[in-house]
Amino acid sequence: GLAYKDDGSVIFETTGLYRHSKVRRIHPITFEVLQSLDIDQKYFGEGCAFYRDANGNGRLIEITWREQTGWIYDSETLEVLREFKYTTTPGRGGNQGWGITYNPATQEFIVSDGTQYLYMWDRDTLVETRKVEVTRFDGHRQNQLNELEFMNGLVCCNIWHSDHIICVDPDTGESVREYDMS
Repeated sequence: GLAYKDDGSVIFETTGLYRHSKVRRIHPITFEVLQSLDIDQKYFGEGCAFYRDANGNGRLIEITWREQTGWIYDSETLEVLREFKYTTTPGRGGNQGWGITYNPATQEFIVSDGTQYLYMWDRDTLVETRKVEVTRFDGHRQNQLNELEFMNGLVCCNIWHSDHIICVDPDTGESVREYDMS
């Protein structure tokens, strides 16, 4: 996952693979790794998002692929402040963590799990408040929603194993922009 501090001064990267997952703080101009933290080898790191907590402190949230575990870090030190558990869509191909982004206007995290759903979690409690089913222009459901970015009121999602990016309305799940990057 990739995220950036709200003032643009740091890029955050979370990398995957069992026994190789890391969280990094990176300089946005030189791309120098400022800090790197290894994740316990039993976890496969996935998405991350920068946000500010109720007290205005910079935080980084990270989710894992299959372990239904996540962490909240201090964004300056990468100190783990909290570990949490979560669930998404149960069953085959579900109950995973793929992408996460943050909507500061609603103070919600938006999470993908490889299915056609986006989950909204309350910033402070991490409780799921709602979910939306994502559909394309043609009305078909879209699964494989991977990396997420919140931009100009929309959730932009890359489609795994595809050259497509779609931007969806977080209230309805309907695609309002579609890009073919091939």
